[in-house]
Amino acid sequence: MEDLSKVLIFGIDGLQLSQVIPEKMPNLSKLKSRGTFWSEHHSVFPTVTRVNTVSMLTGCNPGTHGLAGNYVVLRDYDPSEVIPLLQPELEEVTAKIGPVLKVPNIVNIIAKYGLKFAAVNIGSTGNAYLHNYDKSPNGIVIHPEFCIPDTLEQDIQDRFGKWPAKTLYDEDRQEKAMEILLSYVLDELDPSVAMFWSNNPDTVQHASPVGGQMSDKALSIVDNQIGKLSRYIDANKNMNILFVSDHGYSTIKDTVNIADNIKKEMVHLIPDIDQILIAPNGGSVLFYINPPDVKVIETLIDYLIQQPWCGNLLTSSKFGDIEGSVDLGITGLEGERSPDLVMSFRWENLMNEFSVPGVAYNSGGVKGNGLHGSMGFSEQHCTLIGFGPDFHEGIEVKIPSGNIDVAPTVLDLIGINDTFKMDGRVLSEGLVGRNLSSSEILKKEIFKERKIHSTQYRQQIDISEYKGSIYIDQGKVF
Repeated sequence: MEDLSKVLIFGIDGLQLSQVIPEKMPNLSKLKSRGTFWSEHHSVFPTVTRVNTVSMLTGCNPGTHGLAGNYVVLRDYDPSEVIPLLQPELEEVTAKIGPVLKVPNIVNIIAKYGLKFAAVNIGSTGNAYLHNYDKSPNGIVIHPEFCIPDTLEQDIQDRFGKWPAKTLYDEDRQEKAMEILLSYVLDELDPSVAMFWSNNPDTVQHASPVGGQMSDKALSIVDNQIGKLSRYIDANKNMNILFVSDHGYSTIKDTVNIADNIKKEMVHLIPDIDQILIAPNGGSVLFYINPPDVKVIETLIDYLIQQPWCGNLLTSSKFGDIEGSVDLGITGLEGERSPDLVMSFRWENLMNEFSVPGVAYNSGGVKGNGLHGSMGFSEQHCTLIGFGPDFHEGIEVKIPSGNIDVAPTVLDLIGINDTFKMDGRVLSEGLVGRNLSSSEILKKEIFKERKIHSTQYRQQIDISEYKGSIYIDQGKVF
């Protein structure tokens, strides 16, 4: 293969594009002004981290890659249990059923060409583990709690010392992670594709208001590390970087203990209430009916639409056309492991105390702090900035894009045309020297309604489509 630019995927958990301004993130703002940024970039739904990082690395929607949330039921593993997608649980899943994903990711694809992947991740163990879930020898993952391969953990500790203790801002961990990225991953390993994952501002925004002093401090700490990276790449010109976030953010209007609500209010309506498995995912909830039963789905929907916190409702196509609900397939959630019913909590276009738009109900957390997981506009829209020799300089792209486009674009940048049946596309409009074929941006508004007693439920999901790829703009209810 010809000697093409290397690529670094720089993930910033929970970063909104509106936060990339000189006052909050001067280093990233400068790179944004020198590169290409997509102002209509989208998360996949649910807008949670593990779902979206897997979509980044596979180029696929959740229905295709097989993971629909941070908390899920994997029927091929255990149809009766909700599990968190963290490293210990994922190890158990892999031991029992084999590869946890239904499609290959970047590591698997580039390994066929003898190319290497390396990641430094200080987010959740599940996020990091899923970077190289089948432990390919062509990929390494470095995390404060484990490494892939296992033998690397002691080597990293011997060379860089023990990882600092976890804190809210994780400034010391950020520093060590950047040191490992620059001096070891990029300088010595020199992989074709590298990845860095910052857990902030997400961790801090869960514990404080979005746009407040704590949130801004977290942004500043991350930006300081980006400054180090910027100085490094000034001396290493042959590197393309994608700065990307997994989701945006909203503010918690109120919290709902969804499991308690369902158990208490519906026990007299459903003979076996334990038939409903509930997997809260922040601003959304996945429901699994074991065994599947359309009558239970209908009864559950009738209950949900009467609640002030109920937002958009989606059901699996295996139940046929359910009045008032949207087919999961329209949003990319239909697949082998699909939930039976998905609810996004109600989102509203209101401001928090710091004039940050977007408020929603949430399955946990503290009123006034940050949340994500719903189909709200401020969560579906996130950040993508391209910088390097293959990106245009100083332009804004208003064509819709999404996290499903990261993998096909990265593969294109390293000269691999092997995207099997990815749901995403190559972001050619931001790349130098690419042949651009004109294509229309299609906008769709999907309306559904349902009535129960005196309650009239109406929902709408707005979708953009470009070159066959689907992006959810927002969901809302009336």
